[in-house]
Amino acid sequence: MSDRRPTTHRAAATERDHHHDPHADHAAPVKRGNLTKEEEDIWRGIGINEPTLLRNIGHAGYKLPTPIQKQAIPPAANGGDLIAVSQTGTGKTAAFALPTIQYLHEKAFDHRAIKCLVLSPTRELASQVAACFQRYSKGSSTSDTRLSTVASRSRLKWLL
Repeated sequence: MSDRRPTTHRAAATERDHHHDPHADHAAPVKRGNLTKEEEDIWRGIGINEPTLLRNIGHAGYKLPTPIQKQAIPPAANGGDLIAVSQTGTGKTAAFALPTIQYLHEKAFDHRAIKCLVLSPTRELASQVAACFQRYSKGSSTSDTRLSTVASRSRLKWLL
């Protein structure tokens, strides 16, 4: 996202992931993918507008954004840099992956060029992040995810 004005936003959340309870709805909602129109509107309200992304969000099991996603997605979707801290399982990967995929979808790139680099301290985490990018971008023009790992922390420091 280097062609946008750099800004840094900090987001922190301590609440656990909250998923929509399908039994709480009394009326039969209109579905779009696996999201209702109201749920789609909430995602659109924080900056996720790409129809393929919205469908994949529903297929991934999300209904409503988690607290960290509500805080992190708007500045990331507007091109800001982001530092986010939250407990495991609260949706941090989606908080940066969704706006990144949307940005890549909106831009025309040389298909051979590297479009996004995500650094991860471990091979296992890199694999999990790559799987999330693939799940969220399925069926879109940005669904080609390649995984490369750095074997040691000293090599990672060298890259930075």
